[in-house]
Amino acid sequence: MENKSWSFKQFLLLGVSALIIYLVLFTKWLGVDLFYSTFSTTLLKIGKVASNLTDYCDSGPVTAIVLLIYGLLIVGAFLFWVTISSLFSAHAKGEDFSKAGFVFAILLPALILIFTLIINAIISSETDGYVDSLFTVEAPAYITLALGVAGCLICDKLSDTFLASAGSSASSFVQNTAGKVVSFVAENAAAAANDTTTPKSAASESTASAEPKAQVRKCVNCGWTTENGEVRFCAYCGTKLATELYCPNCGKKLEPDMKFCPYCAAEIARNA
Repeated sequence: MENKSWSFKQFLLLGVSALIIYLVLFTKWLGVDLFYSTFSTTLLKIGKVASNLTDYCDSGPVTAIVLLIYGLLIVGAFLFWVTISSLFSAHAKGEDFSKAGFVFAILLPALILIFTLIINAIISSETDGYVDSLFTVEAPAYITLALGVAGCLICDKLSDTFLASAGSSASSFVQNTAGKVVSFVAENAAAAANDTTTPKSAASESTASAEPKAQVRKCVNCGWTTENGEVRFCAYCGTKLATELYCPNCGKKLEPDMKFCPYCAAEIARNA
């Protein structure tokens, strides 16, 4: 029975394959230090660099290695065609994946490293050490190696069910996080709107009125205070207590002889 949609695993393998192909063909694998000129080159341009060495060393071995590299690229193109076509076959007919391209991505950096060591040794010997360490292997080769290992592991170890559940979990996590962020922003926006509609003076007055004060008596000698309106003398030193008067409605401090609050017009009850 034909598959109607691509699985997450198929998409992942196709993406890894495309990235490896790009790295092999278009990134600079080889660093070159040639006659005080330092630059980098792709595998496709190694033949042009090698052609500049014919006046300094025997071109036979170098040319052979260059041809081997080009042969590897041709083999790699075929193996990746096999791998990518197997992905489409798996999508259409449910067949297994081919990991030939990923195996090639593991072998190619190792072979290139060996070839560069051989070329460096040949040129150093032919030039009596004048040209030493001509080629170095750059970062794209090692990235390709890592991707090849990842592709093989995905083919062998990871099932479609695992990847689908992982993708579903990631999607759920993103959706939940986004929902919480939107809810948090909405709540803060609502709180900000309420703050703008309630004047600060009214809010401060309502807070003050939540705990109204009537009379607070304070000892001018030792500082002892009490809110008991019936107490006239300090319990610690016997000094007569002074009275601080507050509005019981809005909490504003008042003058001792006021009978009504000038801020909210509340009547001031006095203790006998």
